[in-house]
Amino acid sequence: MKKEVRISFHACIIVTLVSTLMGCVNNNSSLYTNIQEPLAISTEMDELRFLAEQSDKYSQFSLALIYLNYENSAKAEYWFTRAGEQGHTIAQYNLGMMYFNGFMVAPNYDQALYWFKKAAEQGHIPAQDSLGIVYRDIANDYNQSVYWFRKAAEQGDASAQLNLGMAYYLGRGVVQNHKQMVYWTRAAAEQGLGVAQYNLGTMYEGGNGVTQDYEQAVYWYKRASEHGNMMAQHNLGSMYLTGRGITQSYEDAAHWYREAAEQGDVFAQVSLGLLYGHGLGVAQSFEQSVYWLRVAAEQEHAMAQNNLGVMYRDGLGVAQSYEQAAHWFKQATEQGEPLGEINLSTLPVQYR
Repeated sequence: MKKEVRISFHACIIVTLVSTLMGCVNNNSSLYTNIQEPLAISTEMDELRFLAEQSDKYSQFSLALIYLNYENSAKAEYWFTRAGEQGHTIAQYNLGMMYFNGFMVAPNYDQALYWFKKAAEQGHIPAQDSLGIVYRDIANDYNQSVYWFRKAAEQGDASAQLNLGMAYYLGRGVVQNHKQMVYWTRAAAEQGLGVAQYNLGTMYEGGNGVTQDYEQAVYWYKRASEHGNMMAQHNLGSMYLTGRGITQSYEDAAHWYREAAEQGDVFAQVSLGLLYGHGLGVAQSFEQSVYWLRVAAEQEHAMAQNNLGVMYRDGLGVAQSYEQAAHWFKQATEQGEPLGEINLSTLPVQYR
């Protein structure tokens, strides 16, 4: 007979709705290091350096790539700058990325904006999206951010489409419009951008900008989950758990919770711990329940802290300890979890 476990799925199986839509920092946010565009013909370093010093921008760019790959930051920055000053678009974009991310150089958002704008004005699409991000997140100029997101989005850039959708969702730089939010999010999702697929799933689940449709929510959560999006994996697990939009299955719920939990999703960690505690979709294991609840509790998840306290109080999966139970109940209570205070009152008075 299974021992009854007084822990609850209440407040643990959390479906993340559209209120936590995820934005995107450029999906193409990496330096170009191997691109299909004119490079210097010479492969000899001396000749390449000679040509670079003669102001051949392709040689300058090629030389910068070599120094970049050899992690010589000063020379990579120098030659990208020389090429960028002559209008080499990719060099300009790479400089923007280096300054924005603090990659091999000190972070400098003014320089990032300067070089992204140079490339963006020449029509470089990822630079246009990146420029929109700098205007939105650093300069707080939402009108300019939307201007550049739209330019890139209309040319098919998935990251920019997602970011434009977020602008419509938040009403930043545009009048809030959930239909436009859905339009641009769907455009990005259909190109395979996992974050957009997750967002679209939350829209269908919550009926935000679209007619509520659990089957469509599951469809998009699945697509995002296959791209490794842990929030989508968690939500897909919740759909399987509750049988919304798909046949109810504890086994599939456990599978997707595990996928998300192993990536660090705290809600999935709690949910997986509770499945182990109840033996739903997995062989009952109080030890595994304690393991996952502890992982979440140490990230200050209040319900996980309460439930871990229950395990210590009742000696399930761990050596019984009122002292440890009190510790975790108090942690949960301090974060506003009412069950923490209730459970603390069940301990012998000297541990309260």
